[in-house]
Amino acid sequence: MSLKGAVTTQKTILLVDDDALVRRVVRRQLELIQFDVVEASNGAAAVAILRDREDILALVSDVDMPIMNGLELAQTVALQWPALPVVLVSGRRIEVEDRSSLPTNLMMLAKPLSADIISQVLVALAPDPAAA
Repeated sequence: MSLKGAVTTQKTILLVDDDALVRRVVRRQLELIQFDVVEASNGAAAVAILRDREDILALVSDVDMPIMNGLELAQTVALQWPALPVVLVSGRRIEVEDRSSLPTNLMMLAKPLSADIISQVLVALAPDPAAA
């Protein structure tokens, strides 16, 4: 189902990273700034979650993962859930020559992330639905 036009008061973020320790740290940061968090360990698992849930406000994903990497996940999101904001994070510089297949509401950030940076980005990309 599409998230386009969905109204929700939930602030649920889908967090995708193949490193369980990184997921745990970022999850705590997101929870500290009042987001609910659903986790996936790769892009394919994230797509399955997005197909089953309509309450995801935004996606935060690592770039370098097995099975389906973050760029491939972002391309899938752009096709199936075009309104969903995507934040890609990486410990290395990511060069994307053709952004046309990526979501228009995509932001790329460098690791490590702080709760302040995550909060600012998510508020900018996915404003509080309760305030709308």
